[in-house]
Amino acid sequence: FFFYVGLFIVIIIAYIVAFSFFYSQAFSLNHGYLVSDNRIITLSGIESIYYSAFTFFSMEYNGIEPKGLLTLFTIVEVFIAQIILITFIGIMAGILISKVRLKDLENEKNK
Repeated sequence: FFFYVGLFIVIIIAYIVAFSFFYSQAFSLNHGYLVSDNRIITLSGIESIYYSAFTFFSMEYNGIEPKGLLTLFTIVEVFIAQIILITFIGIMAGILISKVRLKDLENEKNK
């Protein structure tokens, strides 16, 4: 159980960091931009990780809107994030259900 939780945490961190490169200043200047209060903004490395994490968990970050190609990357990040979360919930539910069934079988056998 804890192995899967640890693996899930590592996958989430790697995913967030990987997508943060799309929002960093070097990439976004060539392929799109971010807008806040009708101003073009750039994100530093830590800010892009923060933006990616917010996009993963809540789909919004302080009213910042991606424009250009970054819109597509944001949509892809949200879509894949939901698939990862749903898959993790399904795997964990399956593991917990199998453990409960195993305990029930052991209890019936010991009666």
